[in-house]
Amino acid sequence: MSKKIRSLFFLLILFCFCSKVISQSQNILPNSSQTAPSIEVPSVSQSTPPDENRVSEFLGSWVGLIFIDNSTNSMMIKIDISIDGNTIKCAQSLRSDDGTAWNPVTPIDDTHIVYHASFLRDNLTFYWENIGGIWSETQIFSISFISKGQVQVVWVRHVDNVKGDQGQPWDLTGKGVLNRQ
Repeated sequence: MSKKIRSLFFLLILFCFCSKVISQSQNILPNSSQTAPSIEVPSVSQSTPPDENRVSEFLGSWVGLIFIDNSTNSMMIKIDISIDGNTIKCAQSLRSDDGTAWNPVTPIDDTHIVYHASFLRDNLTFYWENIGGIWSETQIFSISFISKGQVQVVWVRHVDNVKGDQGQPWDLTGKGVLNRQ
């Protein structure tokens, strides 16, 4: 057999094989009496999405508690976020040792705090970075619109204490609901 005929013969066999595989694969697809395997994911609204960001919905002062994940002693942080146009301020308070008061957390030198923010439809993400002594810190706030009076916040605090040429990172994560003031 010449090379041309062998090539044509091979292509014919390949075509027949592929046709058979395709027709058999149609038999394994679910029909009305079969169900396909599934995984559960949070539902996503099927309504028509808004065309614009809700930047104006986030303006104002928001206050609430962030509950720290995996905290053995129900640790929480009081958060006060103020959003005024392109300016975002974030104040934090920790519960006093006796549990009777909120003590503000104030940076020693706020000249090293750098804020970054981004709005996308119903979400606001911002983070700030700070340094001092041997440590550097980043706090990330992911905020989602619930209603005109409430937003949900997911928070991450990531710190690294550098000792010589070794880093000693640690982190906290939490979430909560903030109410408009």
